[in-house]
Amino acid sequence: MPRTVNTKERLMKAAIELTADYGIENVTVRRIADMLGYSEATLYRHFGSRDELLTEAFISVDSKISSRFLDSPHLKEASDDVMSAIHLIWHDVYRYLLDNPKETSFLIRFRYSSLYSEVRSRRKAYDGSFDEAVAFIGSASKADDFTYKGFLPNYIFELTLCFAVKVISGVFPDTEQTAEKLWKVITAACQSLAAGYR
Repeated sequence: MPRTVNTKERLMKAAIELTADYGIENVTVRRIADMLGYSEATLYRHFGSRDELLTEAFISVDSKISSRFLDSPHLKEASDDVMSAIHLIWHDVYRYLLDNPKETSFLIRFRYSSLYSEVRSRRKAYDGSFDEAVAFIGSASKADDFTYKGFLPNYIFELTLCFAVKVISGVFPDTEQTAEKLWKVITAACQSLAAGYR
């Protein structure tokens, strides 16, 4: 059994790296198998198709990020000062994105593919998505405001991903000042959106 799990993890890791480097449209079963020295049959023993492999890889990465929310010691602070708690937890997610550039690039490429809409349509089929994690913080808080509900989790993540890619590619420096500037941009954008819906 451990060998099976290891093979599945290797296949997902290869799919993540190839997608990050070349884009989803250039990732084939043959390319994944060649990268690992496997036969194509090995991939099909673990996944029904290339798309299933990519989807499982996305769910795995998405769940890793959301666990940084759900397992955060700052979660209990959400009921008192939700934005301060989200800020601290958000910083952990932002740092994870910077420390895992292949996963970050994979997330962006996947989120802008047709596969992502299919995952979103069956999102409740798995627990621990990023959106669910931030929504949980909002529902755990005393706040009953647009700022903490609706599409905010996705909006925050989109901005964070875009900014993280700029840092990873060297456009912006990887400093605490950069992180704080991003947080200010995100909170200003969220407040502006919230004001427009009141």
